[in-house]
Amino acid sequence: MLLVAAATYTINANIYSKMPYDPRKDLFPVSILAAAPYVLCVHPALPVKSFKEFMALEKRDRDNSTTAPAEPEPARRWHSN
Repeated sequence: MLLVAAATYTINANIYSKMPYDPRKDLFPVSILAAAPYVLCVHPALPVKSFKEFMALEKRDRDNSTTAPAEPEPARRWHSN
């Protein structure tokens, strides 16, 4: 790989059980080209005050949950089953 986003590199290793390579052994970072923060925005009526509380709510009530990430797959898959 010539260029890979850190989120894709780290998340794929945890959400896909089989990949054609081992990202922990087969890839080595050479340089950081850019950095960007992740921001989570929730409606003020949502009863959460932290990311941990948000994740707990997501896991408890998945059927009534709606998310709208601004990134394409797979970076938006930040929650696990």
